[in-house]
Amino acid sequence: MLKNAEHAVIDRAKMTDYLLCRSHPTGGPKAAFFLRFGFTVERWEVLASALRVVAMSNPIRSSAKSMHGTNYTVEGLIQCPDGRTARIRTVWQIAADGGFPRFISAYPQRALQVRESIMAAIREFERVVLTTDVAGDKLVDGDVGLVAGDVGVVVDILGGGTAYILEFMALDGNTVAVTEVEASQVRPIGPRDLQHVRQVA
Repeated sequence: MLKNAEHAVIDRAKMTDYLLCRSHPTGGPKAAFFLRFGFTVERWEVLASALRVVAMSNPIRSSAKSMHGTNYTVEGLIQCPDGRTARIRTVWQIAADGGFPRFISAYPQRALQVRESIMAAIREFERVVLTTDVAGDKLVDGDVGLVAGDVGVVVDILGGGTAYILEFMALDGNTVAVTEVEASQVRPIGPRDLQHVRQVA
């Protein structure tokens, strides 16, 4: 089980501005799913509590270390306000220096059906190329805006390959950004790709 799951930190903004926000570029499809089961922005704490219960009640499915800590994937049934249950996958992070788990993301498991070619092409700890820009306020960690063409490392595979958590590092090895992207926002490194340097603030 996820250690200290009952004390897991779930930011309000991650609920209201991401997981329950239909207009969010990556959270929108997830919002449509959770809203359909009776969760609402106004009562975001209900979803946060239900997510904690999933983390508390189910075994860790997988884990992956990064420079920021360790990400843990926990799958299980979430109890919904309309009386139904839905099977989801949740992702939590425990910082390298310890502390309580921090909520990263959640996915409906119906989204796990993806093309085998995509799953085979991108694997954990491989480098990938962004195909779209990611604004600084959409990052999991950091505030440096990312642009199409930036190269990151896959630190976790979510939803069976429907999405990824990527870490972006400067040439000196320091992490400048961590973000979650949909599979459509990245591609594998190509044999004819050429590296390019840009300076960030």
